[in-house]
Amino acid sequence: MSDFLRFLADLQHRWKFHVEITYSHVTDWVIHVYRKGYNPDGTDQTLCYVYSSDLEYACAKAHAELKEKLLEYYGMY
Repeated sequence: MSDFLRFLADLQHRWKFHVEITYSHVTDWVIHVYRKGYNPDGTDQTLCYVYSSDLEYACAKAHAELKEKLLEYYGMY
């Protein structure tokens, strides 16, 4: 989890984005990283949306998905 949070802290100096990390007994852990209003139609651009009962797994998966999306959309992270 700490690697993912360090990665987000490093990104905050270069990109504007929102992060939501929530827990519920119904949905377990949810990590949602998005850019508000960045789609061509003005809607939010989801960079990753991960849910899991294991927080460490959710962070690792979100870390990988976020890197893939940033490479796909912007060619770098």
